Amino acid sequence: IKETMPVTHVKLRKILHELNLDGSTVETIVEQLPAGRFILSIAKSANKLDITRIANWLASDIQALVSDKSLDWNSLRLSEKPFLQLCQMVNNNEINSSAAKTVLLVMVQEDGDPLTIAKEKNILQVSDESAIEAIVAQVLADNPKAAADVKNGEDKAVGFLVGQVMKESKGQANPAMAQSMIRKQLSI
Repeated sequence: IKETMPVTHVKLRKILHELNLDGSTVETIVEQLPAGRFILSIAKSANKLDITRIANWLASDIQALVSDKSLDWNSLRLSEKPFLQLCQMVNNNEINSSAAKTVLLVMVQEDGDPLTIAKEKNILQVSDESAIEAIVAQVLADNPKAAADVKNGEDKAVGFLVGQVMKESKGQANPAMAQSMIRKQLSI
């Protein structure tokens, strides 16, 4: 009988605290039974990083969606496989965390495969070295003062240049790769 009983709020809270989630995230998930059940089902097959990421999505982005649009937690599509695929896409730098949230909001409302949603929304990160290299070269040519500042050791200028690369690529360039290419092209 004990095995078939649903998890209590006390037990769920303990499990979530063991994942080192912050108090507000824990309380949101404990208060929303579908979110709690979902985290427990994912906890059996996912790694700690993915569980933490999913818990944060549930407590922030999805909770905000429920609050803003008067959606019900029970009507949301919480399915383990797409959530874990979305985590994998973030882990592999196929999409950034901001784009992941866009995909997430579509996933829970309309269902669907995260990769397909990301392609439809044109938010997959570009990790093609030659494409990013060309954008970096153009950004450096357009911003000679910032390029000189980077050569003189000013790290703020690197952030500015990465921002310009992101702007030119419409947010699709892999920022870590862009930063590396900026440093490489400036020979630092």
